[in-house]
Amino acid sequence: MASARLLLRPVYGPACRLPFAASRAPSSLRLHPRFAYTPISRHLSTTKILGSSLTPSNEPSTDPPTETTETVPSPPDPLNSPVTTLPGNLELPDRSESSSQFNHIFKIGKVYFSFFKDGMLNIFKNYKATRQLQQRIDASNGSIAELVKEGAINRSEYQHIIRTRHDIRRLPMFGVIFLIFGEMSPLLLPFVPSIVPGTCRIPRQLERERRTKKHRKDKSWPKILAMPLEKRLKTSKKSLRELTSQEVWHIAKVLGIEPRVLPLGSLARKRVERHTEYLELDDILMKRHGGHEQLDAGEELLRAVEDRGMEVTGLEEHDLREKMELYQKIRVMEGGAKPGMWLLTEGEWHQLLDVDSESRAKNAGSTGKPGARRI
Repeated sequence: MASARLLLRPVYGPACRLPFAASRAPSSLRLHPRFAYTPISRHLSTTKILGSSLTPSNEPSTDPPTETTETVPSPPDPLNSPVTTLPGNLELPDRSESSSQFNHIFKIGKVYFSFFKDGMLNIFKNYKATRQLQQRIDASNGSIAELVKEGAINRSEYQHIIRTRHDIRRLPMFGVIFLIFGEMSPLLLPFVPSIVPGTCRIPRQLERERRTKKHRKDKSWPKILAMPLEKRLKTSKKSLRELTSQEVWHIAKVLGIEPRVLPLGSLARKRVERHTEYLELDDILMKRHGGHEQLDAGEELLRAVEDRGMEVTGLEEHDLREKMELYQKIRVMEGGAKPGMWLLTEGEWHQLLDVDSESRAKNAGSTGKPGARRI
């Protein structure tokens, strides 16, 4: 019985006393009896592992040095407008054999819904991004021409603020239709293209608008071409105030800015005046920041050619750039974006350039010096 009691004694009792040196140590440094007979190698191994991980090693590292590359952001493009001012990509799903007509139409509606939503979000982004630019315009008495003259604005900013203003004016009515009809909006918007912001125009709508503009130009040209070329050349030198109502309406149709809701002659004349002022500033900024050769291919180049009253339907990139080159030469010859330029066809522009180059060549041959270019 006594042996049994001896075996049942706890391991931390008097029989498990520490050695003499440990028992004489201060109480704060004494080990807990539970660890009295724990193998010392266990603690040493743990200490060694922790020490090797915490203390820095003096041995040279064999790992190859890692090269850190810093990505430097590219400077903003001073020529082309931000992509948020242009319509996004629209990819409609193909109908599978297993899907029904209703499901396919529903999927297409969801794609259109997402496209219009992204377009409206881009309008708000553009509005926030142009607030500082608008403050600079307000500081210059609301005149963008003053900023252009001072070199305080580039073409990208100019197009950014112009296109944002255009879209903001159309956003309320477009938003109402979008909220009421939702996915069915694409069925209604083609009938009211004037209220659709530029960021929400689908490719089919852009093509339809360009075909409509071409049709109106073609109907307007016969009346103007009935006038002799010599008379039209003299008329092209006149100011906007000196042009007749018929000539102003023709210029407005060529530029695609004729008023259709209120077909008033005074309104058409005002639009032509504003558009030629817009083109004059845009031409200055374009030349200042790289020229028309640096315009992005695609919608940016298409808009630049279309804004200048030239045909863009079915043309390739090199054709569009040739048209921009032709316009710039005529602009230099006329001394700016004059309204009377659009009383002449593009073919007659080429003829004027040929005559001008021949006359300059004759002048250079008679004087022995290069002919001065008429500006």
